[in-house]
Amino acid sequence: MATQHEELDPSVLRGLGVANQASMKSLSEHVYEAFEDEEELADSFQTGAVIRQRPQFTRIPKHDVFEDVAFMVAEHLINVKMTPNWVAYIFGNRYISQEIKQLGLDEKQPFVEDIYDTVDTSSWCKKLMNGIPSFAEKILKKELPDTDLPREWLQFPVSNDSRKGKRKSQEDRYISMPTLKLVFPDTSRSDVGLFGVFDGHNGAECSTYSAAHLATEFNDVLKQNAEGKRSLEESLQTSVVRLEHRLFVRCDKEQWRSGSTAVVMAVDNDEMSFAWLGDSAAFILKSSSLCQRQVDKIPVDHSTSNKSEAERVEADGGQLLYIGGELRVNGVLNVTRALGDIGGRPMVSGAPEIKTLKRSVDDYLVLLVCDGITDAFDNENLFQIVEAFVNDNPLEDYEELAQYICMNAIRNHSEDNVTCIAVYLKHPAELWKLLVSIFIQR
Repeated sequence: MATQHEELDPSVLRGLGVANQASMKSLSEHVYEAFEDEEELADSFQTGAVIRQRPQFTRIPKHDVFEDVAFMVAEHLINVKMTPNWVAYIFGNRYISQEIKQLGLDEKQPFVEDIYDTVDTSSWCKKLMNGIPSFAEKILKKELPDTDLPREWLQFPVSNDSRKGKRKSQEDRYISMPTLKLVFPDTSRSDVGLFGVFDGHNGAECSTYSAAHLATEFNDVLKQNAEGKRSLEESLQTSVVRLEHRLFVRCDKEQWRSGSTAVVMAVDNDEMSFAWLGDSAAFILKSSSLCQRQVDKIPVDHSTSNKSEAERVEADGGQLLYIGGELRVNGVLNVTRALGDIGGRPMVSGAPEIKTLKRSVDDYLVLLVCDGITDAFDNENLFQIVEAFVNDNPLEDYEELAQYICMNAIRNHSEDNVTCIAVYLKHPAELWKLLVSIFIQR
């Protein structure tokens, strides 16, 4: 089973790339490293280094501002400054908390379906993004509280990677939170990790929205369930349904015509719950399945090749037409469920499918991937890729597994964006021990 950070001894922490808790880099240390490559750190603070950022949206409803901007800032830090995810998430949330009054808001606004007041992003997006170095300066000058990596963040060691690949634009997004406590200090379930891959099509609006807002919906559902009446599965399903409803409103008001597949996992020490729409997939590597030398796929794709899904589409009034050599819903999409895609309803359903698995000592690794990965690799190939990585790399590089999978998918002629989240259900050393010993035996 995955363990809480406080149960990890120094040797375990060394295996995770840190000598002990005291030696872990703090938020301010990561911020310094992220900005030290400016021409001069002090000069960048004084002059305000220009950050070129095209706003994702031309206007934002007030109830979406907080998450939209926090995610935009976090993405900038991850993709441009190469900061760890935990640093980007907490930086983004603290930054918008401080700057929200620039947007004419006193505080974070709740979602109310019949109210759709918006702010114009074109006037403040550039100013907001160019204020990032000044906010970093406040952290370094100790004008704002510093933060260490929360110990719960290590309860599910994780590797993330997302690449444009051979496409002209990147429409994939992801969320990777081994604990909700980092962004939501008052969460009722710090023992739960939340991970998700969102594969956008016809634009990145819906995948971006989903990655930005899912954690808030999930945490709100958990808080409302403080007495434990809802299971982890029910909480995840409710949060995805609520996310889909909010996204539908946004798509309708803003005339978005994009959509996104999704695969999401909520996990604690006892079970794993998966929710998915479309053809993004989840795989689990188990010791009991090694004799087949393949990972086990958990979701069944919501695609036109799925007989029950095809029948549902036709029952809802849709047609399956061959376009470009494959069946498509009304000649447009080859997936039958997705977030967004409101012009295709009800044939393209927004209802997630859910599956929960009890955790066992047999479980080692979960992979959440977009179809850019599954187009390149089948279950057996994915096992071989993981095995090759473990045998060619030291344990300290466990965070590079997702990048290794994505890069190999591109080399294997994947024509799509590629995204992978690898969640270790045991200490990574256990996976190395398992696969290295098998490799030696062979």
